[in-house]
Amino acid sequence: MEEKNTITIGLFGYGVVGKGLFKLLNNSVQKNIFIKKICIKQAVKIRDIDSKYFTSNAVSILTDNDIDIIVEVTDDTDAAFSIVEAALQNKKPVISANKKMIVENYTQLIALQQQYQTPILYEAACGASIPIISAIKNYYNNQYLHSISGIINGSTNYILTKICNEKITFNYALLQAQQAGFAESNPIADISGQDAANKLCIILAHAFDIVTTPNNFLYTGIQQINEIDVAVAVQNNHTIKLVANACTLQNGSIAAYVLPQFIAPSHDFYNIKNEYNAFIIENIFGDTQLFKGKGAGAIPTASAILNDICSLKNKCQYKKINNTTNKAIAKQYFIKIFVSTVGIQKIPQQHFEWIEAYHQQQYGSWLIGVIHVKKLVANNWWKKQGISLITYPNSMIENIEEKAIKKRSMQLASIM
Repeated sequence: MEEKNTITIGLFGYGVVGKGLFKLLNNSVQKNIFIKKICIKQAVKIRDIDSKYFTSNAVSILTDNDIDIIVEVTDDTDAAFSIVEAALQNKKPVISANKKMIVENYTQLIALQQQYQTPILYEAACGASIPIISAIKNYYNNQYLHSISGIINGSTNYILTKICNEKITFNYALLQAQQAGFAESNPIADISGQDAANKLCIILAHAFDIVTTPNNFLYTGIQQINEIDVAVAVQNNHTIKLVANACTLQNGSIAAYVLPQFIAPSHDFYNIKNEYNAFIIENIFGDTQLFKGKGAGAIPTASAILNDICSLKNKCQYKKINNTTNKAIAKQYFIKIFVSTVGIQKIPQQHFEWIEAYHQQQYGSWLIGVIHVKKLVANNWWKKQGISLITYPNSMIENIEEKAIKKRSMQLASIM
């Protein structure tokens, strides 16, 4: 970007985040950043600010020489990519919060950035107010990362906090999240785990140079969490969080998944409540850092966009992904899981390497066992209605010999 006293923004989308950005800029210490035009589908619709800001003509914004930066905060994946592609072709730097668009077009976006020597930044797409991409890119750039785990969806964390701490129903907790502006009117991307899975893809790209999509690893959301799960969590003084995990295995591959997880009071995630997000990053030397911040809502997300605007002013852009990396998503490991259901016969126990605990009663049953990840990838029984799957921290088992010894111990103890 050329040095200017002011920065002029062309904004696409005026939903929760768009409104938050407009409000933030009007109240920000950054008095030299202005929104000139906002592109929306229905320009004639009555809104809460002067109609002079609005247009439905996308081209007029993309070709306006007075506009320095395009900020894209729409909810339409295909339209978002078209906007970003056209902006980069016109050599206008782009900031996006659309994680689904980014993940589905990641390689092409990086290529466009290189071809037109024009940056695209998207800190707001992953962690909202937590500058996790910047931390990985700047602080950990020359370090070897071992693992990253995170609560990366504010909506689901808000809902789970209400369910576990206040004992209210899932539907009522979801309604509260929607009323507070933490969940969309159509919440399926959040509660199904799709949103968190897309964010994990972004983390994998920047932390491990792995360009992938959610179809290549395990993920689910919180829609199946039931009264049995909550009761077991409370009984053991635990809570439940939706956690994204990426961990380096001994063979160099990366075990990645997004699953609900039991969290003990000693864990750093235990007190991450409501709309807050958090990340734990561990390097190969065993040193860990905890990042915490608001992960949902208009202002936290808008603040990440504002930080990206300031980064662009300083000529910041994301490095090219190392296409020669030999890292890949792991397919060969075991995982310890808790499964609950009304009818225990719905759980294919023959798929498990061993079962550590088992409980059956009239109103619900559960078991704890170790299963190979390929058995979960190949079969979707654990995603069916009435079945809930929850994992544990550090539940991955890679060592086959250790697995065999543990299994034999269970047999001798007559647990299996």
